[in-house]
Amino acid sequence: MMSVVVQTTGEFKASPPARLFATNMAADPMEPQYGVTSDGQRFLGLEREPGGTRFVYLLNWLSPDRSKDASSQ
Repeated sequence: MMSVVVQTTGEFKASPPARLFATNMAADPMEPQYGVTSDGQRFLGLEREPGGTRFVYLLNWLSPDRSKDASSQ
């Protein structure tokens, strides 16, 4: 995973890429491989493991706002 510092005032400038951390994520344009929290401090990533099984995690599926929608259907 890489990062760059971006200057958005005046002329656009970006720093050279810097490595944040190593991953085993496979590039796949059809499936998102990671997500970033809104504060930019945490990542959730999918890494392939030999012989592994695919899992889907749903977070806050029944949050108060979501449960109202589900009960009206």
